[in-house]
Amino acid sequence: MDSNNPKILAIDDNSDNLISLKALIKDVFPAYVTLLAANGKKGIELAELEDPDINLHDEIMPDIDSL
Repeated sequence: MDSNNPKILAIDDNSDNLISLKALIKDVFPAYVTLLAANGKKGIELAELEDPDINLHDEIMPDIDSL
């Protein structure tokens, strides 16, 4: 991925939410890279690997919560 483009990490266990959010970000912020994770563990792995500029996440998920 191009490290010059800002990155948004979206974490949600609902795939419909991730699809909608990715489409919205692409439409409003076309230069942004959108990273998607379907669970908390994958989200943490992507955050450590990609160092996103913005994190958006579901507050309560089966494997992890934002608290």
